Amino acid sequence: MTLLRLHRLTRHYGETPALSAVDLQLAQGEILGLVGASGSGKSTLARIVMALDSPSSGEVHLAGRNLFALPPKALRAARADMQMVFQDPYSSLDPRRKIGTSVAEPLHLRPLPRAERNARIAQALTEVGLAPEDAEKYPHQFSGGQRQRIAIARALILRPKLLVADEPTSALDLAVQAQILDLLRHLRDSHGLAILLVTHNLAVVEALCDRVAVMQAGRIVETGPTAQVLEAPTHPYTQRLMAAELPLTP
Repeated sequence: MTLLRLHRLTRHYGETPALSAVDLQLAQGEILGLVGASGSGKSTLARIVMALDSPSSGEVHLAGRNLFALPPKALRAARADMQMVFQDPYSSLDPRRKIGTSVAEPLHLRPLPRAERNARIAQALTEVGLAPEDAEKYPHQFSGGQRQRIAIARALILRPKLLVADEPTSALDLAVQAQILDLLRHLRDSHGLAILLVTHNLAVVEALCDRVAVMQAGRIVETGPTAQVLEAPTHPYTQRLMAAELPLTP
């Protein structure tokens, strides 16, 4: 079942096009990798999917609802179905707040009684391999990989349908990257999450994603099953990416 559908999505900043007629679909329980060179429009697309930015034209449908046609109250409710994990877990956590407070932050969209709120925090931390008592600690008491687990727990606490992960492993060493990828795969399998993974790392795409979409200058130039695209790309731009002729540095 299609969970996310982008239709003829465009975004201009003044006279500069950031996105041009983007069509893309993501099924429930699917992991889609979005790759392209720096400046190709990946992060702009992710922000529009999350309704953090508005398109110049086009539509974003989540679970059958056109997000940018919704009234403000309905859009606020829809935000609970989509959450985001950012590249740098430390900068996304307030160093003055205990972890439990940060993890519970999205619950302002769906307020819960205190006892249920605390139970939900403990459950979210447990699901990402941390302990419920970690809720009383501060960000500086955790490693980089643990902080990314905390960021994922915060994203999970509302039990969303869609997780947008923007370079979630690029600030981590290789061993910790593998752990986070295993965690994302497990969460997809256990929760039926759809994951849009924005990354410059083709090894991450190969390890985790069911399908891949390649962006060039704000357009999707190639999509398909991950193995097919990585092993036998058909578009010249994708071929150049695979041959490492274009830099993918974010």
